[in-house]
Amino acid sequence: MSLFKRNKSSYQISSMTLTRIPVFHRFWGAAILAGLFIGCPSGSWIWAVSNGLVDISPLYDAFKAVHSTVQVFVLFGLFVAGFALQSGAHVLGGSPPKSEQVIWIYPLILLGVLIRIMPLGNVQAGNMLITAGNIWLLYVMVRTALGGNRERLIPIGGLFFVGFFVLAAAPWMDLSQPSQGFFVLWAGIFLIVLAAGQQLIANVLGAKRFNPVGGLFFALIVLASVVSMWLTVFTGVKLPQLTGALMALAIVFYLAFLGVIPALIKTGFTSLVLAFVFNFFWALTVAFLLIFADPTWDSILHLLALGSITTMILAVGARVLGFFSGRVALSESTLTLLIVGWQLVTLFRGGGQALGFGESAAGFSIFWLELLFSLWAILCFLRVLKVMKPDKEVEG
Repeated sequence: MSLFKRNKSSYQISSMTLTRIPVFHRFWGAAILAGLFIGCPSGSWIWAVSNGLVDISPLYDAFKAVHSTVQVFVLFGLFVAGFALQSGAHVLGGSPPKSEQVIWIYPLILLGVLIRIMPLGNVQAGNMLITAGNIWLLYVMVRTALGGNRERLIPIGGLFFVGFFVLAAAPWMDLSQPSQGFFVLWAGIFLIVLAAGQQLIANVLGAKRFNPVGGLFFALIVLASVVSMWLTVFTGVKLPQLTGALMALAIVFYLAFLGVIPALIKTGFTSLVLAFVFNFFWALTVAFLLIFADPTWDSILHLLALGSITTMILAVGARVLGFFSGRVALSESTLTLLIVGWQLVTLFRGGGQALGFGESAAGFSIFWLELLFSLWAILCFLRVLKVMKPDKEVEG
């Protein structure tokens, strides 16, 4: 019996199952290409410079600005936007937006990013376009939440609201500062992942949904963590231990109220289960580092970005694209091994300074990052091109 078992039907879908023209793959396609050709290569170069593998050049600050912009607004931002648009109506219990109402958002954000990072571009004009795109996403999710299940309005709709609000404000922050980048990742990207991910947690893993009291309590803890982190990052009021404690509480309550751990155990060993385990493990690691240690913002930024968020992108992207295209992007065993291998990137990049890894370890990790992400990106983008579309009369 094979260690890696895959239910083939879980990766297949008939056109009768689709209720509207999918749009998520357009957001994801742009995110994949941006990560493959700009985000990861620029990050690898910055990593090489910081470890003395490459001489520091006058372009260092420019590369750092490009890397942070592309990663936050395109690779991470468009991925969670597509994820939210695809799963939002399911987790909120409302009606999904029509495709033509949201399809223009990703070109708007891409144009804003391009204008922002061009050498002679108008940064403020680019920021306005990025903000406009995320405000429209915020409006779409709020409208969906208000028309959905009232019990899900606060614990799920609230996460979407805070997440896209932070992404709309993020262009006006200095993302080259690791502390501000970390704030956007936690209060923006990660909260949207927690909200949208409840579709997989409930439907695929068979976990529970929030009850009214538990949902309200969870939402208050999350909001308190965002406020505490905002005070720490932007006002000079140093509350790292409180911020870490609130982050840890938010994650623990998320796991407890939804019954995630029993659901993971019942589901068994799969790539998606493994991704959820690493996601919560690294997020809790970041929280405990804030409580008990004095980590650099750069280290915890990359622990959260690579260990939690990117791990979920690798797993969810491959699974959902395989589901909607009718053919797997990566086999279950390949995806599992890729996810496990990716944790070395997280460990070396996020913990390299603290653990004292040398130049040789950094050089290997940069090669490993490019190899794994390129493999995943190319295979998943081929599935983006094959996403099935229902008859137009099905929508609306």
